[in-house]
Amino acid sequence: MNKIIGGRTAYIDEFPHQVSVLYREHHMCGGSILTNNYVLTSATCIMYDLVVVTANLRIFTGTNDRLQRDFTGQYHNVALIIYNPLYSPRLFWHNDLAILKLETPIIYTRYCKNIELPFKIIRPCMKLDTCGWAHESSMTTRYLQKIEMKVLSQSNCYDYLISFTALNPIPVHTQACAKTEHQTISATLGDGGSGMVSNKFKTIVGVISIMFVNKADTIVFTDVHFYKDWIRNTISQ
Repeated sequence: MNKIIGGRTAYIDEFPHQVSVLYREHHMCGGSILTNNYVLTSATCIMYDLVVVTANLRIFTGTNDRLQRDFTGQYHNVALIIYNPLYSPRLFWHNDLAILKLETPIIYTRYCKNIELPFKIIRPCMKLDTCGWAHESSMTTRYLQKIEMKVLSQSNCYDYLISFTALNPIPVHTQACAKTEHQTISATLGDGGSGMVSNKFKTIVGVISIMFVNKADTIVFTDVHFYKDWIRNTISQ
């Protein structure tokens, strides 16, 4: 399971948009609240198991403790999975976005609210935060973990992408790469679908897509700015 390694425990009011996407009551990946009815995640996360159906999915939000059952946590069933129309499981790293429509609206609190879409394009060396519920063992961690990452240049990112997708290179304008400051800190699969967040602008800049086995401190994320029109059209319906 993909997970954050070497991060520190995060308070939920630092990431009130963050949700745990649950498959048959087990944490599968992260997601971000767009509105009280819609959550953004990665298509790869939802397609991890080909038999995933909406009846088996729900989201948990409002707490940094995935085992917490008190008044701050909220469960919401998923009514509909909306994949980006250009997404293909065969080329899973392309257009890797999905939006979950919820059966019931999220009740906003200081611990649980939406995050805005970006209004600035990604720049090299931009610092972003991400978070997730896992650690270096095979078990998910109880408390939300966060790490800071720095956006790489397009040329450096392209070098990583070519090594992974030599036959089907990722369009660089739709993807970006980020790296942790230290090699002992990394994000891996259970954090797929989590947002890459600009704390400076309080916006979601990307969604975690790919982790490299031989470069655990580097991830590829989908550039949300490129997909803003599709996202806005989808959540306005």
